[in-house]
Amino acid sequence: MPSLYASGMMSQPGFVPAGYGLFWTFNRIELVCAAVIVTGLLVQQQVSNAKRGGLVLGLLMFSSALICTYLITPEMGSLGIQLDLFESTIAIPNGMNQLHIGYWLLETIKFVSGGALLGWYLDRSSEVS
Repeated sequence: MPSLYASGMMSQPGFVPAGYGLFWTFNRIELVCAAVIVTGLLVQQQVSNAKRGGLVLGLLMFSSALICTYLITPEMGSLGIQLDLFESTIAIPNGMNQLHIGYWLLETIKFVSGGALLGWYLDRSSEVS
């Protein structure tokens, strides 16, 4: 997002629909991936004696993907859409920066949770081998 601010793309009139379409697709893919991860963790917990912390991290990833998909992204789209066709300058709304911070915070949580899960299960697979 900072590079889009600097390049001036966010002031273009077609940016909001294009950005919303991109986020819509990407967030749905994240939801499917998070659901597959949680399903795999639930199956592994039933089959073997796996850590319960892994399931908590998987659910954290899934819930953050849900929040991004159904709360933050639609709100960002509604704030950014230009409804006044006669206004020549397009300013970034005040609440958009807070939504970007929230979105990137949730993305960081997903990244850290995924890294922790990957680390735990790589360590576990090396112990089994």
